[in-house]
Amino acid sequence: MRAARHSHKTPAIVVDTDDTMLFTYDMEVGDMHFVFDPAEQDVWVEGKKFTATPGMVDLVTTAQRLGFAVIGITGRSDAQKAASIENVTDVGYPGFTAANYYTKWPTGAQPSYISCATSSCTTVEFKAGTRRHLEQDLGYDVVLNVGDQWSDLQGGYADHTQKLPNPTYYLPSADLPGVHEPRLALAQPLHHEGGRLQRTRPGRRGHPEHRCGQEDHRRLLRRHR
Repeated sequence: MRAARHSHKTPAIVVDTDDTMLFTYDMEVGDMHFVFDPAEQDVWVEGKKFTATPGMVDLVTTAQRLGFAVIGITGRSDAQKAASIENVTDVGYPGFTAANYYTKWPTGAQPSYISCATSSCTTVEFKAGTRRHLEQDLGYDVVLNVGDQWSDLQGGYADHTQKLPNPTYYLPSADLPGVHEPRLALAQPLHHEGGRLQRTRPGRRGHPEHRCGQEDHRRLLRRHR
């Protein structure tokens, strides 16, 4: 089995929470009817009502069994941190604590490793800056970064990215220099075949997004051990 590319670093997987680890479809459809209400979302968060996103508990537990650190980075607020950790734990994700689960900081407590201004810090800057902190300050090699929105994946500091499908909503994200959402959005473009639109098969040279099934994930994790 091949050693990790950065043998002196701890290999890690980064995962988002909403619609990556936890499935929010029942809240969005059954409660909000596709009109997002932050106050009602807080009721669901504090009530720990979300179920696990299909397949993700298996991915996380497999990664941990193979020796990877698994780290959560979510746009949820620091006030929701404790309930969020309890929710992911209750549905089967092991090992998440306040030390490896990053939320958006409270007012006046922006961490020193985040350089953007608090009032205008985008999700991309917050999440990419946190991954940079993991790699440059804490000694991790982020082998895989998993999320359902482009803002979870933009900004670098990950060897591979995995975009999960989200059937409910799409969140536009601000571009960073050299990382443009339209380019990423073409990672699996449509083409005509047999008289109808088909998705282009991924895996071409220079393909900006690594899309794969669960067994492909396992092979990727084993390769980086």
